[in-house]
Amino acid sequence: MGRVMSGMHYRFDSPDEYRWWDENASRYPNRVYYRDYSSPVSQDVFVADCFNITVTEYNIGPAAKKNASDAGPGVNQTETEMETKVVTKVIREMCVQQYREYRLASGIRLHLADPSLAALLLLTLIVLH
Repeated sequence: MGRVMSGMHYRFDSPDEYRWWDENASRYPNRVYYRDYSSPVSQDVFVADCFNITVTEYNIGPAAKKNASDAGPGVNQTETEMETKVVTKVIREMCVQQYREYRLASGIRLHLADPSLAALLLLTLIVLH
């Protein structure tokens, strides 16, 4: 599971989407789930996996409701479409941000695991001291 992503600013396509998110954001999680990969993966793979795992774990989105009638008597099709569009965008953006953090952390681990790089860093520190 990723870290809490409060304070993110999402890019929506319309003022209605911004308004919908402002009114409903508290109903949704502020973190995403992702796999612990044993080797580097592309952003597309990471984001797709992250999105699918997150939607499944939190039981949200159209698959969770099967159709608009399952959402409840007061929810209409337009509201369901807006929810799907906005929540999909939010989860994808959170997954992209999580990928950036994953890449940074993976890069640091990979570079420090290289013995020749570690020796070079140690030698540089000794010379500078």
